[in-house]
Amino acid sequence: MAFIEHRLADDPTNWWAPNSACVQAMLRSAGFDVDAQLTHETWLCTAARSPHRFVTRELDAILRK
Repeated sequence: MAFIEHRLADDPTNWWAPNSACVQAMLRSAGFDVDAQLTHETWLCTAARSPHRFVTRELDAILRK
């Protein structure tokens, strides 16, 4: 991620801007497989075939409610 020192998009609380590698890592960590990057800021994803344990535990907790 890139640190924005003052402001981005006229928002003084917007301090971080993710790059492509960061977005893909966040998607994988959230339980998605990145199938393709369609445009500069658009990714085609599917639910991971074997999601990380953390994601599975979180989803199980949500579905039990």
